[in-house]
Amino acid sequence: MSRVSTKMIEVYLKRYGWNHFQTKSEPGEKEGVVITGWGTLGGDKHILVIDPIEEKQVLTFHVQVFKVPMERTSSEHLRELLVALGQINYRIILGKFSYDPSDGEVRFSLSVPTDNNTITYE
Repeated sequence: MSRVSTKMIEVYLKRYGWNHFQTKSEPGEKEGVVITGWGTLGGDKHILVIDPIEEKQVLTFHVQVFKVPMERTSSEHLRELLVALGQINYRIILGKFSYDPSDGEVRFSLSVPTDNNTITYE
């Protein structure tokens, strides 16, 4: 199994000087996630979830980019957004954009295979 853990991620973040994070358990998962984020001068907030997925041997990063709630968005604009995300996903190799219709979250995800290796700080 993967040797990437939330504890290791915490150590690396602290080593970098980043202390603004929380580690949370996930229902049905043993490894949990590390949640952090940042804000912009314009007041936008971005949440980063770092998720070591042991059974798939990957380390996944999810960044909430923005929200487009279905109830406040016309079906035409929502269709245009989904087509645009599909076109972008077709062109990129490692990451993907996704849309969660339950809350309107648009996120970017990137998964790094660990293949039973330890991810080092470097």
